[in-house]
Amino acid sequence: MNRIYFLSGALVVTLVMSYTTWTSGTRDAGGPGAQVPIYSGTQHELEAIRWSSDALKVDIEEREDEQGTYRWVIVTETVDPNQEEEDPFAHTHPDDPEEDPEEHPEEHEGEEGAHEHHPLETLVTAFLGNDAALKAWESFGPLHALRQLSETGDPSIFGFEEGSTQLTIARTHGEIDLTVGAETYGSKDRFVKRGDDVFLVDDALFRPLLHPKTHLVERRLFPMTETDLTRVVVRADGGQVAYVQRHKDDRAKAFWALESAQDDEAQDASLWFGKMLRMRLKAYVTGADPEGMKEAFSFTVASGDQAVDVQIYRADGEEEKEIFYARSSFSRSLVELTGSLAADVVDDLASVLN
Repeated sequence: MNRIYFLSGALVVTLVMSYTTWTSGTRDAGGPGAQVPIYSGTQHELEAIRWSSDALKVDIEEREDEQGTYRWVIVTETVDPNQEEEDPFAHTHPDDPEEDPEEHPEEHEGEEGAHEHHPLETLVTAFLGNDAALKAWESFGPLHALRQLSETGDPSIFGFEEGSTQLTIARTHGEIDLTVGAETYGSKDRFVKRGDDVFLVDDALFRPLLHPKTHLVERRLFPMTETDLTRVVVRADGGQVAYVQRHKDDRAKAFWALESAQDDEAQDASLWFGKMLRMRLKAYVTGADPEGMKEAFSFTVASGDQAVDVQIYRADGEEEKEIFYARSSFSRSLVELTGSLAADVVDDLASVLN
């Protein structure tokens, strides 16, 4: 038993000494919390960030339209087509029901087909980047390291072997190629190599790229909350009706009213707006629009001079269940909505039109 304790202690000491060898004699920018730039420049020079590993590729691109500049994320995965993909958009609202894991037990070992191998497929998903995507974008223009490492020591701890992750920063005047290696012992920082130079980089910068469909996806149809909204216009069956929010800066007195009768609270409309604001994206639709999709209604939400147009669609699904979709000038893509929340909004549409 004493021998086991001795060997375990020796292993820990060896790992610590190995890490210390590389982090001692390092160069930093000369002060507490100071950082070393891996490359210089500004975020305005960035065109794209490309993360590439064996089973995952993530491209973050800057695009521009009449709404302004935005970040578009393209995720390419190598997946087992028979393995059910976890829904990255599930349970995004505190009122959504949680799934009981016992309803979907894992396959038992030894059952027929449990260990059957299937050909892998390539799955491509594209979506609007959220605030975390913008923060990641800003972190790479320029990219800073915690420190630059010295030239002596055992290079095997870096994890720069063939097949390691490649990170490409596309800029207006050329690309920068980086190799992302292993995590350090204890602090979980990452070794990053540019040319012959090796750096330590805070691992938090790379986590959104490792899990893009949970960290980077924009789930909102529009960026405003109810407290931001000043006006909503609802359209259906060739007609439209406009509402304004009175006293929006005083939540105790705030209420929705018809634009043509601003002193009278429209209580039914207020309830409908609460449901409309809870609608959530289930998934971004890739490729052609689904067959049989018909517009249910549309609306425009406005906050001051900012306005977003949203179209809601419905289509027949399996087992006589309807599927609801939306196209928003903010999300810039057709998306599928969480069915139960969207159905309530469509079913109660008459409460705002009458």
